[in-house]
Formats: sequence, C-alpha cells, structure tokens
Amino acid sequence: MKLSIIIPVYHTEKTLGRCMDSILSQSFKDYEILLVDDGSGNPCDQLCDDYGRKETRIRVIHQAHGGLSHARNTGIKLATGKHVTFIDSDDRIETGTLDRLMSILAVHPEYDILEYGAFVHYSNPNRQHVLRLGDHVFHSMYDYWLTGKVYAHSYVCNKVFRRTLFQGLSFPEGKSFEDMGILPALLERCKTVATTSAGLYYYYDNPQGITRMADGKQLGDLLQFHLQALTQLPPKDSVLYRQYYASVLNIQMDVYERTGQETKLKKMPFPSYALYPLYNFKLTLLNIFGTKWMCKWNRRIHSVYRRNR
Repeated sequence: MKLSIIIPVYHTEKTLGRCMDSILSQSFKDYEILLVDDGSGNPCDQLCDDYGRKETRIRVIHQAHGGLSHARNTGIKLATGKHVTFIDSDDRIETGTLDRLMSILAVHPEYDILEYGAFVHYSNPNRQHVLRLGDHVFHSMYDYWLTGKVYAHSYVCNKVFRRTLFQGLSFPEGKSFEDMGILPALLERCKTVATTSAGLYYYYDNPQGITRMADGKQLGDLLQFHLQALTQLPPKDSVLYRQYYASVLNIQMDVYERTGQETKLKKMPFPSYALYPLYNFKLTLLNIFGTKWMCKWNRRIHSVYRRNR
C-alpha cells in the first residue's frame, strides 16, 4: 500500500460526499481511506458505513467523540501505507492531484514530506487566496521553515508524509491549532522536504472554524507552539528570522489583548534598530520597551479604533 488517506468525520454529512468524490475519482488507486467517525451519530456515521460497504479500500472506524487530533491519531495508528496524508471531510482535492504527487514520490523516495498548493478559504470571495508553491527541495529544515514561510501555512492537509515520521509522535489532544503543534516535531526527523507546483488542495472557508472564531485560550495554544518552534531554531540575525519573530509577536499581542495574561515572548536575541520595513520597526520597539509595553500599546490602539468605528 503506497498511501493512507486519513479523513476525520464529525457532523459533516453535507460535505463528505464532495470530499469522497474528489478522492474516488482520482486516477491513482493504490491507497486506503480511513474514515474516522468521531462520534457523529446518524446520519453521518451511517453515511460512512455506506461508503465502507461500497469500496473495499475504505476502512470505517467509529469512536467516541474526542476531537480532531484524537481522530487523526486513531487514523495514524491504523494506517498501513508507506505515506500518509490528511484530508478534512469538508474539503476536497483537485482532479489528478494524487497521481501527480505519488509520481513525484516514486521518483524521489528520499523525500520525507512533499508539500503542494492549496486554495485557502475557498468559497469566500473576501478571504480566498491560492497558496502557490514552486518546485523546491530543502535539506535544511531551518531554510524550509523560514524561506518557505511554512509557519504561515503549517497545515498538514496539503502535505504527504512518510508514515514512519509519526512513530512515537501524535497530534496534541485538547489543544487548538494542532497542526502547528506537530509539524515542527516532524521536521526535526526529516532530512529532505520538497514543495511542488503539482496538485491542489481546496481548503473550504468555515465561518465557525477555529481560524475565524479563536478566543484568547485557543490563540494561547498557537502562541505556545510557536514559542516552542523558536527554541528549536538557532537564532540568526537575518531578514527571514526577523519576519518570523515579528509574526510570533503579532500572535503574542493578540493573546494579550484577549486575555491580559503575562506575556511569554522575550526580546530578540540580537538588537534590531532598522526603522523599515514594518516588522523591523515592531522589533525595534520590542527590544527598546519590552513585550508587555508592546502588548499594552497594541491593546490601547485597538480600543481607540473600536470606539471610533
């Protein structure tokens, strides 16, 4: 078996057909589908069983509701393919995607992870955009994280993984932004990662999804995952490192604005005094005044903006 496709299912009976059709219509067929029904109840669990009866490559697992991470972890434990990928049950993939991706991996068995493009927030004209990736190979995970700005698209759904990377690892349960919680640990085990312009994942916009509705606690999970990633990156006085640090600073300010909790992000490990571009200006203020002052300043500005709207 070349590929295991893990699909967590929870009350997505309206979109599961779209997702499954996009997979079953692929020309590549050497795969198994693990439909992990995470305590949906009828009619969703019945729909999963219907697919399992129609197609021998589909394995249906019913379990008590434990959340997205728990469902994915169940799928990983039961997967038998050389590679594994994840598709959410309200999303789909473009025609021909699996054949193109698996053809690349057949030629390049040294690739531990292959990342492909995604149509992000598809179906929402105000937010949708295409994440376009070139054909690149990375032997340094430091370069992959920063040059490709993977921290900004740490989704697991637009990536194909060597299954053995997950041995002893699991998605963090009871946490939000779980993709960011596992990807850095997976990259620590990689020697070669590639990106490709082939294929496309359609990540449908969800108005009730975590990226739209995250509260302070959930953003706090995201911040903690990024702080852990920063400890794994050797400090480097470079534009790319500064951009990432500024990105984490933005998350820290959002968390403080919503919770007022003690700040966790420290000053840069080296000074930053350039006034342009904007991320350097923010880091300059961070190094001069400290994180807490930056967070209070940000919250005050947002408060004034909301009052004047």
